[in-house]
Amino acid sequence: MPVVLEYLKPNILLSIQHPPFVPATDIADMQLEIAKGLEREGYLYIISDLSRVNLTLSEIMQGFMQSTDNQAEGYKAGEEGVEMVIVASSILMRQIAEFYKQEKYSNMNIKIYDTVEKAIAYIEDRENDRLS
Repeated sequence: MPVVLEYLKPNILLSIQHPPFVPATDIADMQLEIAKGLEREGYLYIISDLSRVNLTLSEIMQGFMQSTDNQAEGYKAGEEGVEMVIVASSILMRQIAEFYKQEKYSNMNIKIYDTVEKAIAYIEDRENDRLS
């Protein structure tokens, strides 16, 4: 599978996508693996690192549809107690994140950063705010 999942901390899962990542098929496998992490106690942050793949609009939309499909097994985007953070530099990915904010899609406010380090810094700040 062209996706590597690694826990950086008990509540931070890094998902690294690399070629030949195909959203329409690989996201379903990834969702099943992420769902295993949801069996843990507490809040979960998922950093989806898409910086190594070049996706077309069609591939991004297929991935979007797969990640929000309520009929699919495993984790669904927008699940309670889970926050998704994306690492990507593409303008197209930033535009897709805007789609996620719309109520008719998932009403999610997904943050996008250009490095994993910046995503982790955001999560650490968010976690400090959430726990205080």
